[in-house]
Amino acid sequence: MKTPITIYMADLVHDILPGIYVVPLNVSGISAYIKSVMGGEVEIRIFKSPPALLAAIKKKPPQILALSNYLWNRHLNSQIGKIVRTHFPEVIIAAGGPGIRIDREGIGQFLRANSYIDIYTLFEGEQPFLNFMQKTFGASASGHKRAKERFADGDIIKGCAYSVGEDLIYSEHDILSDLGALPSPYLTGQLDEFLNGEFIPLFESNRGCPFSCSYCNWGGLGLREDKGVSAGVEISEMLGNVERHLIAVQTFDPKVQESTGRANIRQEEIPSLVRELKEQGGSGIDRRSLRIAAGKRRKPQGDAAQMF
Repeated sequence: MKTPITIYMADLVHDILPGIYVVPLNVSGISAYIKSVMGGEVEIRIFKSPPALLAAIKKKPPQILALSNYLWNRHLNSQIGKIVRTHFPEVIIAAGGPGIRIDREGIGQFLRANSYIDIYTLFEGEQPFLNFMQKTFGASASGHKRAKERFADGDIIKGCAYSVGEDLIYSEHDILSDLGALPSPYLTGQLDEFLNGEFIPLFESNRGCPFSCSYCNWGGLGLREDKGVSAGVEISEMLGNVERHLIAVQTFDPKVQESTGRANIRQEEIPSLVRELKEQGGSGIDRRSLRIAAGKRRKPQGDAAQMF
């Protein structure tokens, strides 16, 4: 049997002091998608803590280290990336997230300034990361080449950016039109180890925004169209988490209903569910911490208005 490809995915935080941290919804969502397509071909572990990640790498280096890139963890990524690059040069280091300019000049500057990164996925990470995996380890990959040489050969990988010498190799990918096709990391078990009461669960009720605020990337190029996740799926996620006796649930929906001209079932079903859960309470549940964000430029309506 073929040995699975080992991937460590990390959404790192500065956890040297106690704090309130959210579950790694971002990388776990990508993990769930990759597992749904590649199955037993991959073995994926997810991390939030830098010491835990470093200990795991020292014990068993992965073939791929994938890091989420944000303003608040870029220095952590840089330090860990340089350690890995020095001691385990064969590890492919991938990164993704909003902590990068999205024009070609900005992408090139970022990769030059962060040379420990081998490849970067932009915008939605699920399909670009799969494209990278298939290019590097798929049936058409050249077996006699090292893994890095299989993708860094100048060929386009949709949604991914990397450098060959001074040249930037990058082509945007098509934004997903059906978020219902993405498996839930809650329902597939990708987040089980983080559902222990120490992390706040987050739920992605939609992706994209009609606005393009300077402080937010949610309405950035390629994500202007708002796309909703099935309310039934999200409610299943919430119920499952409450049954695990979690201390907090938070969902965020930046959608502004009036700007799209279509009904938003999430603005009715999800707030009603959160209110019901608050009233029920339960063992280990802090009812005051069950909450929902109403979104940009819009006051809470209906049940949502009664939860604050």
